[in-house]
Amino acid sequence: MNVNQIRIAIGTLLCFLPGLALAQSCTLVQPHAWRWWSNLAYGVDTTSGWSTTPATYSWIIANKSATYTNTDLNVGMGPNGEGKVRFLNSNFGAGAPDAWARVWSGSLECTWVTGNNHWYDNGICNGSSLKGDEGRITFNDYEMGAQSLGLNTLIVLHETGHIFGMQHKPQACSNTFMVPDPYVGQSDQLDSFEVTWINATY
Repeated sequence: MNVNQIRIAIGTLLCFLPGLALAQSCTLVQPHAWRWWSNLAYGVDTTSGWSTTPATYSWIIANKSATYTNTDLNVGMGPNGEGKVRFLNSNFGAGAPDAWARVWSGSLECTWVTGNNHWYDNGICNGSSLKGDEGRITFNDYEMGAQSLGLNTLIVLHETGHIFGMQHKPQACSNTFMVPDPYVGQSDQLDSFEVTWINATY
């Protein structure tokens, strides 16, 4: 094989590597450190105020529970000693995200904030001794009040996915609402890899 053939072979391989890497990353579920207290969660709806669309976000959770078809999660049902997810809202303005999720284990928070209301796993909680038993999903009325019900539904589902321990999938991945920036027309389902992970975890 001469030098030119080697160059062509290497160039061809490099062309396929990004697609292969993306395909592999779309089949992986990168979890947060925390796990939920049980396979159930119930919503406590405290949303109110300017341009809330819709007024009752827990209605979306209860009525989109089919998203978790073939899993053990029954989002919106309770209380049976399982954790609770509280829905909060306020007008945070254009500089803040549409919504964000925070998780606690008792009085110990599993998440921490770094700049502009972006919340991350702080690594303190785990799947055994420090399980998440309370979550809070906060909505930015400024952004969500101007969006469609369909997009708001995806955002609620996305944040609920974080509550149960799922991180983002790459934006280019299809068939999941766990991409960083859900959009109108995005799948309102978990992908098959996430369903498998949910079943294995809960």
